[in-house]
Amino acid sequence: KGFIIAPNLPSKIKTAFTKERIKEEAVLKLISIARISKEKNTLYALQVLTDTNYSGKIKFDIYGSIYQQDYWNKCLEIIKSLPANITIKYKGEINNNIVLKTLQNYHFLFLPTLGENFGHSILESFSAACPVIISDQTPWINLEEKKIGWDIALAGTDKFVKTIQYCINMGQEEYNQLSSNAYEFAKSFASNPEIIEQSRKLFAT
Repeated sequence: KGFIIAPNLPSKIKTAFTKERIKEEAVLKLISIARISKEKNTLYALQVLTDTNYSGKIKFDIYGSIYQQDYWNKCLEIIKSLPANITIKYKGEINNNIVLKTLQNYHFLFLPTLGENFGHSILESFSAACPVIISDQTPWINLEEKKIGWDIALAGTDKFVKTIQYCINMGQEEYNQLSSNAYEFAKSFASNPEIIEQSRKLFAT
């Protein structure tokens, strides 16, 4: 897929796994931190949420700059048509200094992107003990077997819909395990000497 293997790695994980989120069954809090654009597939993310009659409540907060107003207008049309059990809010741009703290208020990062060389917000999400629901078009793959989230093909929306409903139904115990796994994965990744060395070499060229 032509990914850059050597990641632009944050110097360290700047948060501790301290905040346990309450995960009630039938309630799901999703977050997106990315510019609103075709490349980040914001419209597709919204279409996933209109694709079925979800059982339970979904809150989806979108953070990021509006890259193309016409594209955002299409997103707004979908947002207006959503049923009462799905709440979507545009929260504007977010300061880098509060990204990790903000992520700790949500259950999952939801980012069905068309492609990422690295995907900083994905690693930041893991760092905040926030598992992810993303596309398979990033270097972050095999997430389900690691029990830190899902990386899903973009062909159709069925798998995303099923995964989101599964996460709506998820209870506290299972969520705690995913959350803990995500944080431990980020810690392990950030302290991997091979990855750090790859990063240094990348920036030295």
